[in-house]
Amino acid sequence: MYDIAVEFKEMSENVGDSLVDEELREGRRERRVKCAPSVAEGIEVIQQTKSRCYAAMKSVERELTRVRSRAIRLECTLKVQRAEGLSDGVNAFRTLVVKDEKRDEEGGGGSRRERVRYAYSWTENEKITAFHCLLRYGRDFEAVAEVLGTKTPDMVKSFYSELKPDIDGILEQSEKNNADLMKKIDLDTELRVESRTPVEVVDLD
Repeated sequence: MYDIAVEFKEMSENVGDSLVDEELREGRRERRVKCAPSVAEGIEVIQQTKSRCYAAMKSVERELTRVRSRAIRLECTLKVQRAEGLSDGVNAFRTLVVKDEKRDEEGGGGSRRERVRYAYSWTENEKITAFHCLLRYGRDFEAVAEVLGTKTPDMVKSFYSELKPDIDGILEQSEKNNADLMKKIDLDTELRVESRTPVEVVDLD
């Protein structure tokens, strides 16, 4: 307890007691500074003295302000470096892509964009379109791929292999219906040309 009391006494001591007047006013620790008569005669300025605790708090506040300033400057520097790094990375990637496309075009393999458009994943619209095209063109995978525009014949063939039982069943049913319809149609009747009715020409004169 004694050490605490001594420490509290030291922290409560004024900074620069030699500059502080000995006179205390109303029990408060204050310093009376008299203005020069030539400046303001009869005016007294009362200034509260600064204790060691107050001085330590101000020192900590100044240090905290300096640390915050350094942190803000460091954050700004990191943001600038990150932006420059991203910009350099994008430029380098763009250069590599251009070189790859030129190499592919010179090699006759098509550009990268043409290869990327053939995605291996199938959307619902692509599946429905491919299914109807298979019903329309049968097993002509090149025709189906040409209609889709986003898939190669090999991809269409792979799609057909996955749904082969269903597609084959529908194709067989469709072929059977077409055969039955052809049997019901009499080609001779449909293609027969009716004889022309004789026309009588009347001379009005």
